[in-house]
Amino acid sequence: MSFDPITWVVGFILTKATNQGLELAFPQTLRRDLEREIEMWASSASEMAYIHPAALFSVVSPDDGDMTDRPALERLRGQLLDLAIPTKNEWLEGLFEQWSFIRRELGEDVQPFFRLGADDARSHLSTLSERIYRRCCQDEKMALPHVVQELDKIKVTLDELRQFHALKAIPSQPIADDAAIQDITRAAVKLGLQKGWSDCLVMHLEIAAKKKVQLVFGRSAAFAPATGVMEIDEERLTIWASLHGEVLSSALAGTMFGIPLFTGLMESWNSMVEFIGSTARTLYPNCLRNGWFGISARVDLQTIGVPVPIGTKIDQGDDRITMMKLGNSEELVPFLNFRTHQLNELLGLGEVEAAGRVAEWLFLEWGPSPLGTRKKEPPPST
Repeated sequence: MSFDPITWVVGFILTKATNQGLELAFPQTLRRDLEREIEMWASSASEMAYIHPAALFSVVSPDDGDMTDRPALERLRGQLLDLAIPTKNEWLEGLFEQWSFIRRELGEDVQPFFRLGADDARSHLSTLSERIYRRCCQDEKMALPHVVQELDKIKVTLDELRQFHALKAIPSQPIADDAAIQDITRAAVKLGLQKGWSDCLVMHLEIAAKKKVQLVFGRSAAFAPATGVMEIDEERLTIWASLHGEVLSSALAGTMFGIPLFTGLMESWNSMVEFIGSTARTLYPNCLRNGWFGISARVDLQTIGVPVPIGTKIDQGDDRITMMKLGNSEELVPFLNFRTHQLNELLGLGEVEAAGRVAEWLFLEWGPSPLGTRKKEPPPST
């Protein structure tokens, strides 16, 4: 999941507006730089109270889309849609409002950072606000309209700017109803077909009252190996529900194949750990032990491991295998570890292609995914 503050503030509006002016105002390079800033900040803040870098940006507003209780977020949104860089204090007020919202909404389920006292949390968020503000000011394309307001210097036409400001009239979040989910699924499957992946396993899930679509691509129904995996959670379904036709296809293609999911090993470490674990669990559900799944991550060794599927023969002398406890059982479970040179292969790949690379590693070790024997839902017609 993306956790840059630009995407968080502007929300689905950012994806809906696929005109040149918007892309120039909020370039992908800036958003990736901001993610790296947040990961470094989270690492430092976690020395006092743990926080995953994405946690602060996981929830925007209540389910009904009512933003009346989010005045600081509304101010941030207005500034960005005016092509202006919010001040450090505006970022701070928006982030502290978000911290308070998550703390109130999630109660005891929050990460330790959200259990800090308000003064301590505000102090950490002040540091984050400074980093976000400084990074935005260093970005040429975002700083130019803020400093000089000359359209020719950012190559935005007047017509594009009118489209950009028209975004303010867009209502609250669209609904990811069944029709929208089918449109999104159909568009993603079609993109896979265009890559030469003739088969796609489509799984519509609902977990904790949240909708999710899982897509497993392959050149055959045996998925030997799978060529890509994509998990679309309710947040992204809602974002893409506002898009149609070529705009939807373009947005999906960017996520699936265009925009690098990971740009640096250490900068993207936490995200990569979750991604590899999720991909392995999707492709090999027999990795679970009594409902438990785990990930072994050694940042010092730069290795990430996943549990070996039940019944898989292992070489006890293989130094890539680590025996570990999983869940509440005392039984030791073998974990297969991927090393630095493999993890570096994921850098620069889009989401689906990165998952395809992980799928290839797993196939070479464990053979075909058991999903190849699963009865598939009929794919949406394309």
